[in-house]
Amino acid sequence: MHQQPFPQPTLSVQSHSQGDRNPYVCLECNLMVHKDCVENLPRVISINRHDHRISHTFHLGEKEGDWECGVCRKMINWVYGGYKCSRCPSYAVHSRCATRKEVWDGLELEDVPEEEEEIEDPFKVINDKGDIIHFSHEEHVLRLDENYVTDDANMRCRCCILAINGDPCYRCVECDFILHEACANLPRKKRHLLHNHKLTLSSTLINKDIFHECGACGIYTDGFIYECRHEDCKKKIIKYDVRCSSVSEPFHHDLHQHPLYFTLQSSRRCQACNKEIKDDPLNCTICEGYWKLKR
Repeated sequence: MHQQPFPQPTLSVQSHSQGDRNPYVCLECNLMVHKDCVENLPRVISINRHDHRISHTFHLGEKEGDWECGVCRKMINWVYGGYKCSRCPSYAVHSRCATRKEVWDGLELEDVPEEEEEIEDPFKVINDKGDIIHFSHEEHVLRLDENYVTDDANMRCRCCILAINGDPCYRCVECDFILHEACANLPRKKRHLLHNHKLTLSSTLINKDIFHECGACGIYTDGFIYECRHEDCKKKIIKYDVRCSSVSEPFHHDLHQHPLYFTLQSSRRCQACNKEIKDDPLNCTICEGYWKLKR
């Protein structure tokens, strides 16, 4: 973070406006930092916008091109501090953006070993044919069909609830259960920019008559969902259908020529329907327009 020790705080002319804002000053580095930033900013964190841990630094340093914040997509002045990824040299985030509750889970990871994450496979391969036992249908065997064609309009993937016609899929050898190959391979746990905690894939087949409202698009589904099982979210019921959970940045749509990003803005109006967007708008950083995640 900073190698030389900071001397005692120096008086700041703004120290009476917002509590104790006296800065620490390093004369050797010509560095001035708020006391709150030194004492309260976490050193190492994980955020839902990036796969690797990021670390705080008081100087981002110069690079070819501008530093762009991985959350708000606005420019970062390299003279000031921020969070950087040691594995991805061009990835950085504003300090305020990285520590927002919508982005960070609140855990300080300095001195916490970065162990390999436990990966829970969605299925087990049981023979040389590639037959599988999927977590959502453990009572029967599923077999891959590379080019399944059917005239049955009701034959839909039990995960995403979309029709199957010519798509590679896993079919049950004993009943009408069926999954797209891509859906069968969805990870049991994942991080997603819609929520600050890790999400868990859940099958809704135990309660077939229950429909779940997606927290992103508002559509009800009886397909699989990604839900938050963190202790802090048990009463909030955080659930997203698999289609919204697969949305990533940049998001491309046929109706707009530029890439779209999830932003932390709220109370904006959708460019398409003119309705207010309460949460998670998609933003075009070129046109400064906002769109609602809706199907």
